[in-house]
Amino acid sequence: MSIPVSYVDDVTGKTIASAAETLTGTIGETGTYTVKVPTGYTLAADQASSVAYTFTEAGSAITVHLTHNITHSTATTTRTINYLVAGTQTSLKPATVQTITWNVSTDDVTGETVATPQDGYAAVTAPTITGYTTTSTGIAAANPAPTSADQLANSTATIEYTVVSTDNGGGNNGNSGTTTGDNTTGGTTGETSGDSTTGGTSTSTSGDNTTGSTGTTTTTPKPGETTTTEPGTTVAPETTSTETDGTRVNAQTTTTSSEAKAVAATTRMAKYHTDANTSKLNCHKLMMLMRTQWPLWA
Repeated sequence: MSIPVSYVDDVTGKTIASAAETLTGTIGETGTYTVKVPTGYTLAADQASSVAYTFTEAGSAITVHLTHNITHSTATTTRTINYLVAGTQTSLKPATVQTITWNVSTDDVTGETVATPQDGYAAVTAPTITGYTTTSTGIAAANPAPTSADQLANSTATIEYTVVSTDNGGGNNGNSGTTTGDNTTGGTTGETSGDSTTGGTSTSTSGDNTTGSTGTTTTTPKPGETTTTEPGTTVAPETTSTETDGTRVNAQTTTTSSEAKAVAATTRMAKYHTDANTSKLNCHKLMMLMRTQWPLWA
């Protein structure tokens, strides 16, 4: 007589063929079978570790229920938060390192694992760092879901900072000025102007004087030269403006000796024309005067 012994995987519902065996004996013989648990398994909740049996003519069978053994362990992962200068790997302060502990359950039959986090990563506010600024408010909290142990990994996060600008938009102190003058028979006008950026000054002075008498004619001699004038004629130096180092100043205009003489001759001719109109001078006298004076101003 025989009694078959089979093992059933309660997780999959399948029979474990490698664990099956057969008991033999005679009718009426009794005994106790000790269960042999295969590697990776454990007895199911209601399964006894030994089973009583009796050989009968009707026959009998023994069925052992098993489940997968689960091994428990722990694992850790970290999240590192770096504080870097934007676009570089330059660290501004020590990194913040956060840790999560995971409970890992491993199925000893299949090798499958399930890692369950025991906590999460707390939120981190971006710290203030002297001389730098950031648009980040910080790193948000993270509460990961269970996963397989082979998916566990450390992670990193970065808060980037930029240097605070020290440019106040200032300019160089400076002054620039121009002086102009205009003389009309002894009159003078002058203007001084200044322009500056950040600390410059600006001043303005002007004046206008006109003096003289009716019938006065002015000639312009060269500095150091002598000019002969007719009665009632005033000789005044002509002024021009030159500009040096941003400042315009008055200077006498230089003329040649012959030019001065020509101007004087022209002045005398103009006077004689006036006399001729008013006193009706002799035409011959006027012609002679023109012949003697022409070579000087022609």
